[in-house]
Amino acid sequence: RIYFVAQDGSVPASPTHTFLYYSDSPYTSASKVVLTGSAANPAPVHLTAVGTKLYFGAMIVADLTLFEHDASGVAAAAAKQETNLSNLTLSGAANPSIVAVGTTAYIRAAPLTAPVVFDIYKSASTSAISETATRVKHINSNAAASSNPTMFPNSVSGSTLFFSADDGTGVELYKTAGTSDTTVQIRNINGDPNSNGDSNPSQLTFVGTTLFFTAIDNQTSDAQLYMSASPWTSAQKLTYTVGNPHIDNLTALGTKLVFTKSEDTVQNNSGVYVTDGTVAGTTRIRSPGGVDAPTFNRVDSGILNNEIYFSH
Repeated sequence: RIYFVAQDGSVPASPTHTFLYYSDSPYTSASKVVLTGSAANPAPVHLTAVGTKLYFGAMIVADLTLFEHDASGVAAAAAKQETNLSNLTLSGAANPSIVAVGTTAYIRAAPLTAPVVFDIYKSASTSAISETATRVKHINSNAAASSNPTMFPNSVSGSTLFFSADDGTGVELYKTAGTSDTTVQIRNINGDPNSNGDSNPSQLTFVGTTLFFTAIDNQTSDAQLYMSASPWTSAQKLTYTVGNPHIDNLTALGTKLVFTKSEDTVQNNSGVYVTDGTVAGTTRIRSPGGVDAPTFNRVDSGILNNEIYFSH
């Protein structure tokens, strides 16, 4: 079964309204999914397959609300709201608001009633269509303040989800296996009390079970490269560059990670680096003649048989 969002002109006065459709093999026709209680323009977003269900957000009056639909191939006409998520709103941010970890959906959401604080919720995709979602943990030490979790693409290893959140002292990297006890900070990277304390982890990239990411520490004002090996109880810094290192383009290559780092303060001269996850094994790629490899851009690159090709 394939799901998609389309404008069908069913509201002549508002032809740009969008609705959810699905099509089953051999894909010769499509059916419209009825969203009970939805607004005139449901505008479905964040379509995410989890187990045998499709989770997504759609508008209820003025609120973006979580729905689920049976994706097992049964011709169910109507989608249903999560039983206790009818009073929750999803994030409209670019980062994913729903992430699948096995048959569990993790959702960035907040209650519409005070205190309106964003946290990570989870919902198990089982045979029941009307299920409940539970808050995994409120990370912020202030009960009235959002943890502001951010989930990332490709941020899952096995049954563990990785995300950033604010505990009240700054945004750091966390992991969870779906319980309060397993929701822990990996490392307080930016613990400077004189700064805002945000390490702002980003560009999460796995090489096997080793997690690489960028983060801002309390020694520089720009992101450095960090790694955390399973079981991800801490993180090690692999680069240290004063000024603006501009670590970017993290790309898994076999058992190593390739990335770029600017070689000057204006960021227009980037070197290509490779790391095996150790400081000693983090080096700049050079040609056989000893010439530095030119600027690398992941948009103009490809990997084939554990070799990377890029344009410059």
